[in-house]
Amino acid sequence: MAKIKKDNNVNFKDIKTEKDLENFLLKFKVRNSQNAKSSQKENFDLKQMFIDSMVAMKKQDLHDEKLNDAVTELFDDGGGFYKNFHVKNELIKIWKVLLNANYKDSLIDYFIYDLDYGTKYTEGCVTEKDGTSIDISTVGKLYNYLTKTKVK
Repeated sequence: MAKIKKDNNVNFKDIKTEKDLENFLLKFKVRNSQNAKSSQKENFDLKQMFIDSMVAMKKQDLHDEKLNDAVTELFDDGGGFYKNFHVKNELIKIWKVLLNANYKDSLIDYFIYDLDYGTKYTEGCVTEKDGTSIDISTVGKLYNYLTKTKVK
């Protein structure tokens, strides 16, 4: 298992499987929550990190679309082959684990891929079992909903 040093530097050499990563992230989350309780100086804002990472993923998607369009224009026979999804997919997995949203039909995936980071959200497109609408029109509202429900 990866070692977490006192100053939160991380040794990743022992992470070989997705299960190793999940265990590490859970340990890291617990450690950071304990550190936050013991130190008022460190203000670890998980919500802001979630928002920042979603913004970064959207920026990367837009950059990738431009690059893909340029490659398509240059090469008539095989354009559209540029895809930069590996880091994005891993970041999404990390957020699913950290927010206890690691299930098949995750709202994180739906928000990113189907709702295009909330830009295609319409009232009622996501509902509770009783039909009550869930507002995930912004990344902040998605975060609030996920941390409120804590799906296990």
